[in-house]
Amino acid sequence: MMSPFDGSLKNTHPKQGSLFEEASSFEVPDLPTENRSLLPVWDRALTHRLRVLLHTAPLHELRSGDSRRDPELRHYDSIALTMKVFDLVIDSAGLDREVDRARVEKVLTPLLTQMDAAAGLAPDPSRHEAMVDQEVATCTMPS
Repeated sequence: MMSPFDGSLKNTHPKQGSLFEEASSFEVPDLPTENRSLLPVWDRALTHRLRVLLHTAPLHELRSGDSRRDPELRHYDSIALTMKVFDLVIDSAGLDREVDRARVEKVLTPLLTQMDAAAGLAPDPSRHEAMVDQEVATCTMPS
């Protein structure tokens, strides 16, 4: 009888892919220096990594927008706020209750208050309202 511990059984599960798998499997052949220019300079793993980075561009745009906001709103972390709104939308998917501005405000207010405290500021409902308006606009903006 074969045992899975004696190495006689092969793993039948597909191997999980990795961003670095292709790059680590690429070996430079032992060529004379003058022939090394014939090797590919750009491999497929670099293309895959570039695609992954491009998908994060909207998050980088959100972060860069933090510094362009009104000075009294710059201490708010738009990525954290947007992720909280996405979480609300995902939790509400398939339910009869729609995600409206009032629900977004209710979910973001505790986070905005914590961000105020971290910046050494007293909570201000008008500042919170302005940020909720910005978040709703950002999350409903067409691509």
